[in-house]
Amino acid sequence: MKRNHPSSFKDPSGYIFTHKSRLYREIDPSCMNQYNHLMTSGLYHRLLKESLLIPHRENHTLKPEKPGGKIIEPTRIPYISYPYEWSFSQLKDAALATLKIQTIALEYGMSLRDASGFNIQFYQGIPVLIDTLSLGEYEKGKPWVAYRQFCEHFLAPLTITAYTNIHLSFLLAKFGDGIPLDVARQLIPWYRKIQPGIFFHIVLHGQNQQSSLQSIPSSQQFSLPALKGLVASLEATVQSILWHPDTTQWSSYSTQKTHTSYVPSALRDKERIVETYLKKIHPSVVLDIGANSGVYSKLAANLGSSVLSIDTDPSVVEYQYTNMSKEERKQILPLCVDIVNPTPGVGWKNEERLPFLGRITPDCIMALAVLHHLVIKQGVPLKNLAQFFALSTQWLIIEFVPKTDPHVQSLLRVRQDIFSDYTPSQFEAVFRTYFTVVSSQKIQHSQRTLYLFKRKHT
Repeated sequence: MKRNHPSSFKDPSGYIFTHKSRLYREIDPSCMNQYNHLMTSGLYHRLLKESLLIPHRENHTLKPEKPGGKIIEPTRIPYISYPYEWSFSQLKDAALATLKIQTIALEYGMSLRDASGFNIQFYQGIPVLIDTLSLGEYEKGKPWVAYRQFCEHFLAPLTITAYTNIHLSFLLAKFGDGIPLDVARQLIPWYRKIQPGIFFHIVLHGQNQQSSLQSIPSSQQFSLPALKGLVASLEATVQSILWHPDTTQWSSYSTQKTHTSYVPSALRDKERIVETYLKKIHPSVVLDIGANSGVYSKLAANLGSSVLSIDTDPSVVEYQYTNMSKEERKQILPLCVDIVNPTPGVGWKNEERLPFLGRITPDCIMALAVLHHLVIKQGVPLKNLAQFFALSTQWLIIEFVPKTDPHVQSLLRVRQDIFSDYTPSQFEAVFRTYFTVVSSQKIQHSQRTLYLFKRKHT
């Protein structure tokens, strides 16, 4: 049965639908000229060669709704993520990929009609365009119709997060059509506004609702060299925006020579146990909660798993993304997500952008050194956590950190100890309601225990 995708309803010219669990895009007859130009001009194959566009194949079995249309089947992205979940460098790489696509498209007589951050996804570690029909034929003398959208989806959030506060990336969830330039102008420090690229593309561009380029009279021509110059200027501006992550407690946690939680032999033993568990269950998809710099995400990836590596600290997600090898990026997608307050559904009917928990299907969750934060710092009862994990995965690798551990003692110094059930025996009893204990091993020279749970059949 054909089912239209909730994120694609705004574009009737090339909407996405699913049929028998497979993903398709239907091309309206009105867009066939631009699609044929894309395919016959050589641009499609050039973008594939440059790893900038998701590949597709034409389907001749399903019939389009309108005669003269076409149905294509894009390669399916294993996991959909959104710009407000990306690290700074992920958003920057997506911006540069968008501009590179536009530059190449102009060589083939085409241009991006849309420059939305939601049109970019990370596939095998690389930002790629997933909206094939956002490429239209270039109209001679016309300005770039996606200029404002690019500035609002990429340039404004990059500038705000780099120069004001990295946590303001959440504004991309609030403003689904990009951060308005008048909002950006108010948030950017004055001494950054005078930088040439930011001044031109955000300050002047955002003086009123109609951009300076979009208000050019129809009789005035905007030459191709001028358009190429605009794109080059945007690229130089994006390249110039730099953010240096804070050396927070967590961003330096796993790179310190000494750890307050583990002596070196304990770290080696923990890695050995996690590796033993992963080899035992051979998970296809792993969700690593509180992944920090991604040590155990890399371990899972090296054993063949695809890994969603999440953390609440933008600094450690940035560190992980920028320090992964090319091969590791194919297996690991790091994201800024708080599992206690995960990304909600937003947009039309809260379905246009699906919630984080509605987009993940891990067969294994790793919750290493996070349980005490969830229970004591965040106040989530053990029963609720056990229920959540049981609903989310078949296999669970989880670390229990007792109250006698220095880190738990540190958490309890700033709040009343109302956690009488936070004991090893009670932890096991609660989780045994939903899981079978496959293995439990004490980490050498540590008070901590690693468990491997398997969900019970219900």
